[in-house]
Amino acid sequence: MLVGNLMLSVIFAGVIFGFYYMLVYKKAYDLFCINFKNKYVLDTLRQLPDFSELRYNAGGGLSYEEMNRLKLIPGGQSVFYQSSDELSGKLDGVPFRAVNVCTGEKASARSSTPKILFEGQVIVFSCFDNRKISEGFVQVFSKKALSKLRETRVPLPIQTENSVFNENFAVFAENEQNAFYILTPQVMEQITAFQEAMEGNVYLSFSEKSLYVTCSQLRNPFHIYIDIPVEEQRQKIAGDTAILRSAKEILIRAGQSSPK
Repeated sequence: MLVGNLMLSVIFAGVIFGFYYMLVYKKAYDLFCINFKNKYVLDTLRQLPDFSELRYNAGGGLSYEEMNRLKLIPGGQSVFYQSSDELSGKLDGVPFRAVNVCTGEKASARSSTPKILFEGQVIVFSCFDNRKISEGFVQVFSKKALSKLRETRVPLPIQTENSVFNENFAVFAENEQNAFYILTPQVMEQITAFQEAMEGNVYLSFSEKSLYVTCSQLRNPFHIYIDIPVEEQRQKIAGDTAILRSAKEILIRAGQSSPK
């Protein structure tokens, strides 16, 4: 009887602690992270060259419906969708919008933990080539991620004339002629170089004037470390623009080298 009462007391204490953690500590920590990022992320990035007209919202992002319209990453289920750390502005004069996104789906009937389909940064550039417009979506996906993208693909699979590119990437389009118009040899070389520079799988989509670029990541950009000095944190914030800058290289090379 005494042991049973002791066990009940331990369980009750655990429930109280969990409730306190969720209600007080986690809420305070989340508020601290948002305030810290809203102050230091924008302040740090404004000191970097090539960025201008920057806006940052730690709690901002893309809606689930908006993300699905981009036809870029595995959609997952809305209940397991999260988006945050919205950064917008211009890089070398080119307007962009970047957000962190996590998508998932219910793993099984017995588990409440979602199966993560994608986690990383999604970047939207408003213009990939000032002389070109993509008539419909042209999608370029790393073949390693292809199994997760059955519901995301547009109907027409494309084989390019670059055999090495075809081994590493799958291309889907709404119009074959448009796909070859957009994916020039130089553009395919730069996409390959971008994938080689990234640790995770690459997802690209061209639509009208816009280029959507993303890469799966184990750690979201602008993550807060509460146990390191502010100056070291600033260095990490600056380093977290690497994917954005690398994606910009794709954009610029495409614009410079694409024939009319």
